[in-house]
Amino acid sequence: MKTVDYKFGKVTKTNIFFVLNQMILLGMVLLFNLKTEAQEKVIPTIEVQTAFEKEFPNVVPYWTKNFGGEDLDQIRYNAKFQQGSSEVLAVYDNLGKMKAFEVSIAKKAIPVKALTYLNREYKGYTFKEAARVKDDKKVTTYEVGIIMAGKFYDAVFDKDGNFIKIIQTN
Repeated sequence: MKTVDYKFGKVTKTNIFFVLNQMILLGMVLLFNLKTEAQEKVIPTIEVQTAFEKEFPNVVPYWTKNFGGEDLDQIRYNAKFQQGSSEVLAVYDNLGKMKAFEVSIAKKAIPVKALTYLNREYKGYTFKEAARVKDDKKVTTYEVGIIMAGKFYDAVFDKDGNFIKIIQTN
């Protein structure tokens, strides 16, 4: 077999084929990752579409699908859209019942009691985002996204700003 000496060692046909095979394999992996990242378009059930269109006529949402409920075994359809200057998320079960309605809010719209709690209990936190959430029982809560020590948390407060819980989300 003919070999050629280079600065970095000998190059043989076997080495060249190995490198080419590795490049092809890498290309296939990259293409597969691109396909899985470009998720398929989610089409909600007709019941969900009808309920959404009745509640929000002339709005075109971006739909996603996940699992919710106590055991995370129930399909949830999430409609994301803009309403004025706010980002909105409407969450439906597969029968078209709205399970939650979430509107992004500015920090100044968070109850003072909640901000006082965060400043006292989580000194040095970085405010990231906030939302007012109304569930299917018409209970309003506030979710405040904060960063502490490089980790993201959702602090949840009731309508009056009383602390309920904090959840690390990443």
